Amino acid sequence: MIHIILQSLLRQDASWYDSQASGSLISLISTSVPQIQAGLGNRVGSFVRDFVLFVGCLIMSYIKGWKLALVASSMIPLIIISFAVLGLSLHYFNYQEIRAYSRAGGISGEILSSIRTVFAFGAQEYSCKRYTEQLFMAERTGIKKSMALGAGNGFVSFSIFSAAALVLWYGITLVRTERFSSGTVILVRLFYMICSNFGVSVPDHHSKTLLFFSDFNLTVEPGQKVAIVGLSGSGKSTAIHLLQRFYDPASGEVLLDDHNVQNLHLGWLRQQLGVVAQEADIFTGTVADNIRIGSIDASDEEIEAAAILANAHEFIMKFPQGYDTWLDEGGAKLSGGQRQRIAIARALVRKPKILLLDEATSALDTRSERAVQQALDTACAGRSVIMVAHRLTTVRNADKIVVMQEGEVVETGTHDELKQAKGRYWKMLQAQVNSSEEDKICIWSKYMLDTYGNLLSPQSSPCFLPPCSILPCLEIAWFDQHENQPGILTARLAADAPSLEKISGSQLGIMVEATCLVIVSLAIACNFSWQLTLVNLAFFPFLVLTSVLQVRVFTMISFSAQGVGRAASFLPDLKSANTGARKIMQILRRKSKLPVDEGEEPEKPFKGAIEFRNLHFAYPDRKHTQVLQGFDHSVTSGSSVALVGQSGCGKSTILQLVLRFYEESGIFMDGQNIKNLAPRWIRSNIGVVLQQSDLFDLTIRENIAFGDLSRDLSMDEIIAAARVAKIHEFIMSLPEGYDTMVGIRGSQLSGGQRQRLAIARALVRKPVLLLLDEATSALDAENERAVQDALNETISSSSMTCLVVAHRLSTVEACDCVVVVEGGQKVESGPPQTLLQAKGFFYSLHSAAH
Repeated sequence: MIHIILQSLLRQDASWYDSQASGSLISLISTSVPQIQAGLGNRVGSFVRDFVLFVGCLIMSYIKGWKLALVASSMIPLIIISFAVLGLSLHYFNYQEIRAYSRAGGISGEILSSIRTVFAFGAQEYSCKRYTEQLFMAERTGIKKSMALGAGNGFVSFSIFSAAALVLWYGITLVRTERFSSGTVILVRLFYMICSNFGVSVPDHHSKTLLFFSDFNLTVEPGQKVAIVGLSGSGKSTAIHLLQRFYDPASGEVLLDDHNVQNLHLGWLRQQLGVVAQEADIFTGTVADNIRIGSIDASDEEIEAAAILANAHEFIMKFPQGYDTWLDEGGAKLSGGQRQRIAIARALVRKPKILLLDEATSALDTRSERAVQQALDTACAGRSVIMVAHRLTTVRNADKIVVMQEGEVVETGTHDELKQAKGRYWKMLQAQVNSSEEDKICIWSKYMLDTYGNLLSPQSSPCFLPPCSILPCLEIAWFDQHENQPGILTARLAADAPSLEKISGSQLGIMVEATCLVIVSLAIACNFSWQLTLVNLAFFPFLVLTSVLQVRVFTMISFSAQGVGRAASFLPDLKSANTGARKIMQILRRKSKLPVDEGEEPEKPFKGAIEFRNLHFAYPDRKHTQVLQGFDHSVTSGSSVALVGQSGCGKSTILQLVLRFYEESGIFMDGQNIKNLAPRWIRSNIGVVLQQSDLFDLTIRENIAFGDLSRDLSMDEIIAAARVAKIHEFIMSLPEGYDTMVGIRGSQLSGGQRQRLAIARALVRKPVLLLLDEATSALDAENERAVQDALNETISSSSMTCLVVAHRLSTVEACDCVVVVEGGQKVESGPPQTLLQAKGFFYSLHSAAH
């Protein structure tokens, strides 16, 4: 069943997934599949049994007493109607309930998959509130369903017992007038009761597209390498999506070898394509499994060859189990560059006819980018290639460059042709060249100003398991564990928690009813003859042979036996409910190793000084792999420090330790060990832009306001933050402006637009310490320059401390200090120009970038 559902999900188009949260789908599957299994399992046998029993009893009734059976049959339509009304009402409310729980599951999946962003902004309570509000809607639907169930059962019972009363009354009349035997009346009534006593099984339980093109025309010849460039949101990635048939054009057509792709088999089409998407997706499994997704039949040798080509083999072999190292959902333990290189290897291993590269090297450091770019150039030989890029240095060798602006092609040609035309491409190229030149000018200017300025200066110096019950009491390391991945936790929320309903609510009422029925039946039976009751309990099969007195006792014992049977039918549910309750209680009873509110909250405002002292760190589930090995550095208040180095050297890990996602001594804030400070207080002073800009299925205004939930932000503050992030004009161009829904995980926005919203979200809280982890990596040169200038102005005017992780030199030009990290250690630090003159590690990185 689940296999069929998964096949159906994989057949859906990308536009359908834009409106479906993964958590919602997991919740829907977790709740619906058991219901389908129950409906197609033993209940089918029960239905056949009851139907045969109904027909047989009806025939026997007409044989034994057709007049009485005819009267009894007249009540059958009423009973059928009562069952139909009950079934339809339950079907309606059950559908509404499943929808509500699915929406709640979507929210929980969104929260759990973005858990670092939630923790970084201290948004646990807000996230819980969103989830709880959706659960309350499901609860209200559940109450209505329970009321309908109660009323329906009452009506069904009324119909059955009214019919039984009619049969008894008319039967007595027949006994008096037509000399019917009392046995015949009892027999017809008994058959009628069996016919009527069927079991009722109650089951447990916007979008305006922002994608656009206008008269888009592009031809790619066999073996040709075509690059698509343009500003963020101009439609570059959409062109690749159309070729993959994630979407179908409203007009026009996409042709592959003169065949409309809409007429081609979808599986065959995508088999010809190798794709490296803007955001590298990592799946649960080993490193080899993730690469093998590109080609299921790939051998270990082919996987290794693809990894070598993608410059990934070296870091993979440093893992404890090499290619057999287990990766969790999303690849949380990998750096952005490592994830990107695994994705490149996955695309290359299938040896595609057409290679699609959507910012394939955006997350790589300059040294790795050069190596991977050379590998890609080799891999592109003999293949048709369409590449999307912001860095124009990666497209100079393209056979054709297409410049896009607002969904239109504004220029086409080679690098030299477009450069000579001095149009849009030339302006973009100048922006990047100027950026590179300004790197040197700014570094020299700052060096001269700092040196001579210092010389001249006289003074130099529910029973549900909502995230609200999980998030505050758990730490990030717990979410890193394999058994606590977002998908697994979402499924547990959807499946284990509702299982408690089987020992509560209406089910509990049925069990209490059955228990009372057993007790009352035995009491009545004992009142007639306690000795015979005991005998009948011991020899239940022989009750048919007893006397008239025994018939009275038998009737009571029968009701009692039915009650016992109904109670026994819930034993499997009790077992599953007990299992679900045990899993839930294990989480609820677990005490966090890093409570967010445990520790000191200094009364003095945080000034922004940070010191790293002999910092060592290994992730809890990889204790034998040291990420940081004796890292030392001091960051003075109000200064800006850039962390640079190759992918996987530990830069992002340092930021996560500052946020106290993991417990480690050796970091001091204003002279105090963060081990003694409350994580909630630490994070309240920090604004952060993580490597993955997680957005939520809310409006643009709500996503920016997510940055500071401690107060009600004014619209002016939100707009001011958006202006700094250079996203305000784009927002105002949308029909609904700041009230536009961004879609699930920001699916309605481009990568650059998502990143700028994340920057606005970090700035709106006016932090003392700003952490930027590749904050502008998804932006084109023009927007990157504008955002970087605005960030520099904001940082200098507010005297905030800034810690930057960067691969591009342009993002570190204004920093007071550059720290080069290699193998988890500081190998070089100082002002940018000083490091360039020293011709050490930073000089090597700078040279590789140019």
